[in-house]
Amino acid sequence: MRQLRSERTRKRLLDATIACLVKYGYARTNPLRVAAEAGVTRGAVLHHFRDGPDLIRGTIIELQEKRLRALGRVTAIDPAQVGAIMRTYWDQLSTPTAIAFEEIRHAARTDAALAAVLKPLEEEYQARWDVRAVDIFADWQSDPERFELAITLAQTVLEGLALRNRSGLANDHVVELMLNHLEQQIIDLHPRLGGRKG
Repeated sequence: MRQLRSERTRKRLLDATIACLVKYGYARTNPLRVAAEAGVTRGAVLHHFRDGPDLIRGTIIELQEKRLRALGRVTAIDPAQVGAIMRTYWDQLSTPTAIAFEEIRHAARTDAALAAVLKPLEEEYQARWDVRAVDIFADWQSDPERFELAITLAQTVLEGLALRNRSGLANDHVVELMLNHLEQQIIDLHPRLGGRKG
C-alpha cells in the first residue's frame, strides 16, 4: 500500500512538473513551484527527487514515454490515410506533453547539463521511432530516401507550424491551408498513392 502511494505521489509530481513547464516555462519551473502545483510540501518533492535537475530528468523520461505512447496511436491508422496521420500528429503537438518537451528542448540549447540528459533520450526516441516506422509505413520501404524526405518534411512543417500557432502567428484558416497543402506534398512523394518521379 505504501509503495502504491509512493508511486502515485511520484506520478503526481511528474504531472505537476509538466504543468509548470507549460504554464511558467523551463526557467521558472523549480521544486517549490512543482510542490505547490501538486499540492504537496517541498520535502515531498525532495523525498522522490534529489534536486531540481533530478526532477527534470525524471520528467524528461516521463515525457519520453508519453511521446512513445502517442506515437503508438498512429499505428491504428491506415498508412494510406495520410491526412488522418498528419492530423493525429498535429493534435499531439498541442498537448501539454509536446509543449513541455519543447520547453526542455529549447532550454537545452544553452544548458549543457540539460543537453547531456536530453541528447541520449532524444537518440533513443529516434531509434525506437525508426524501428516502428518500418512496420507502420511498410509500403514506403521501396523508396527509403523518399520516406525520409516525407517524414522530415512533415515533422519540420508541423512542428514549426505548432510553434507559430502557440505564438498566435497562425490562425485556424492558415493552419488548415498548410495541413491540406502538406498532405498533398506527402501524397505526391508516396510510392503508391502519388509516386511522382523527379
